[in-house]
Amino acid sequence: MNTQPSWFDQNAGWIGFVSAILGVISFGLSILFYVWGRKPKQLGWRVLSKYGMIRGRRALPKLSVSYGGQELFNPVATLVRIENYGKVEIRKEDWEIPVEFNYDESRIVQAAIVDKSDGNIGATINEHNLSDAKCTLQPMLLNQGEWFDVQIITDGPVEEPAINARIAGVTGKLADMEERKQKFQRWMFLAIVAGVALLAVASVSLFGLDAIPVFTAVFALVITLVVDKFLVGKPKNK
Repeated sequence: MNTQPSWFDQNAGWIGFVSAILGVISFGLSILFYVWGRKPKQLGWRVLSKYGMIRGRRALPKLSVSYGGQELFNPVATLVRIENYGKVEIRKEDWEIPVEFNYDESRIVQAAIVDKSDGNIGATINEHNLSDAKCTLQPMLLNQGEWFDVQIITDGPVEEPAINARIAGVTGKLADMEERKQKFQRWMFLAIVAGVALLAVASVSLFGLDAIPVFTAVFALVITLVVDKFLVGKPKNK
């Protein structure tokens, strides 16, 4: 008894061709997402910690905290990492506006460079421009992958500073690079998964069900490599 071929069987060739094209496009998009996330010159920041140094102040009315003879009512410690995420160095002459930290509701008490990826990094606080609301760094050479940590002590509410800088060859505001990297990695991961799935459909359409075991193995291998490299990632810097 003859059975009528299904719509899928009748159009298997076209389905396979279109799926293959879309799969290749998806892989191309994943490469673009990776390239977009790795611009030649990139400076970024991330807040490593931010906390009030005294809790339950009302329960400790006799407690007094001071710095340089000035009483502090609500001292807050904020630790920020500045890092060159790009593929080239950032030179001293590249800076038009050095890194600056601005506060709206808190008063800056003290700021210092507390850690560096390389002891020779010349990151220093510009003491002449240090005010109650703004802390500025001196321009410095920052090679690819190098970073330094800035600790800022403020008096006031727990507040994240507005961080700004302007360097040659980089447009837009200084970004939270951890958040930006995760965004690009998510889109890249989705594009790769879509590409593998579409190529699997193309293989089944063109070569039949015998292609399923092979593509299942390839799919598992690709997903494992992508998750290991981009979602799990390398251990963070100290």
